[in-house]
Amino acid sequence: MRPLRYAKRLADLGDEGALCGRTYSAPRKWKRGKGRITVQMGCCYNYATDKQGRPPGILTDEPVNGLPPMLDDVVDRMVARRIFTAATRPDSCIINLYALGRVSDVAPHVLARTAS
Repeated sequence: MRPLRYAKRLADLGDEGALCGRTYSAPRKWKRGKGRITVQMGCCYNYATDKQGRPPGILTDEPVNGLPPMLDDVVDRMVARRIFTAATRPDSCIINLYALGRVSDVAPHVLARTAS
């Protein structure tokens, strides 16, 4: 399956409630800066302080789906091409899907590491 078609399928699964925990989130209504569907796999990232008072960062106690085989294969190929080493191999990803024709802000990104 092609990556964009796969991302759309993940969004459909999220709409149907078929993804684990906080794997899928969508805005209640489209608005500037919040006009995206988010699919998190491998770990859950908290973008802002949540209702429980947890600050932004990786939430190790929140369940999400793991990396699917298609993305795992992409990462395997990146390791084989020495883009990553076995030690730096990604084990999670976030897919953001934006509504066609909507203007959304993409906030600055940071690399966050957790202890193994």
